[in-house]
Amino acid sequence: MKIREKYDFIANGLHYTIKGEEAIVTGSVLNDCNGYANMVHGIPKCDIIIPEQVTFKGVKYSVTMIGASAFSGCSGIVSVTIPKTVTKIGRSAFFGCSGITSLIMPSSVTEVGEFAFYGCKHLCQKPA
Repeated sequence: MKIREKYDFIANGLHYTIKGEEAIVTGSVLNDCNGYANMVHGIPKCDIIIPEQVTFKGVKYSVTMIGASAFSGCSGIVSVTIPKTVTKIGRSAFFGCSGITSLIMPSSVTEVGEFAFYGCKHLCQKPA
């Protein structure tokens, strides 16, 4: 069982930690994907859509990072959409997310941690 990083609040099924005026995504509500999963053949499948901003206690925070191991082992994730506000993806953020077949990552992401997408076999296919 994965030990989740501490978080300050939950919004739209995702955990966030506040750092100054920014928010960092640190995980999801469910072990396998966020709270908006669809069942496909009895297996949860979901799309992770990271927002540009989140609001906590009336204050808006820009989402700038996906934290270390945030979605590690979430095999039910099939697609990930990252907004232009995100500049960093932490170490092992999507480690072992073997179900991901679609990734939208803007050029604003300038730092990708070691093993961030390790085991995402559908993202790194070599041509036949």
